[in-house]
Amino acid sequence: MEHNRPLKKIQEGKTYLYILDDADRIYDSSVFYNPRMVINRDLTLLMIESIVELDKNSLTYVDPLAGTGIRSFRIMNELSSDTFDHIYISDKNPKAVEIIKENSIDYKETEKIVITRAEAFVQISQLMNEKKFPDIIDLDPFGSPIEFFEVSIRALRRKQGYLFATATDTQVLCGRYSEACFRIYNAHPTRYHLCHEVALRILIYNVLISAGRLGLAIHPIIRINHAHFLRVKLKIIE
Repeated sequence: MEHNRPLKKIQEGKTYLYILDDADRIYDSSVFYNPRMVINRDLTLLMIESIVELDKNSLTYVDPLAGTGIRSFRIMNELSSDTFDHIYISDKNPKAVEIIKENSIDYKETEKIVITRAEAFVQISQLMNEKKFPDIIDLDPFGSPIEFFEVSIRALRRKQGYLFATATDTQVLCGRYSEACFRIYNAHPTRYHLCHEVALRILIYNVLISAGRLGLAIHPIIRINHAHFLRVKLKIIE
């Protein structure tokens, strides 16, 4: 890869990737990469493999908050090439999009990769407008994913697809900031015993409410609490 910016080559799983090396701490880079979330991305691979095994192949996957794009590149590199029809990778940060495009050069099946600079809401809405309905939308924001639930469910309803969502605002969901939890999630958390279990149920409840507004239901498949994040996998159903 030719470049004129400070880059650093990293390995995660079986995948190598260039990230910006423009800060003393990796967490302060202008394109965010969090090595502590490797287990989250490991789980993504397992979750997708289970869909392929039990449900469908040739998936359309949307990664609308991609950052460095590491999640999508691991999917392309570590899963079978038959797994996906298209992978849509987007981020609102122009520097992130530049890095994603440069890293994509190393992949053979570039016709399957669509890279866009866009807000997550805009990217998902645009796919619907173009009648490109996804099988999986994967939300991994900084903080709460709740603002993207309804537009994601609208996009997934055509294929009864899957919503993956990560929440890192665990202090809110686990009761340290209970007023913020009520404001954002319309729920009262518990701070002590079983707080993480309650937090996961609050997260799933909000997906259910968003689906219900559209006359749809959800089937929760996986819910996980680990370290500083919550992760859920749900199927959207009629």
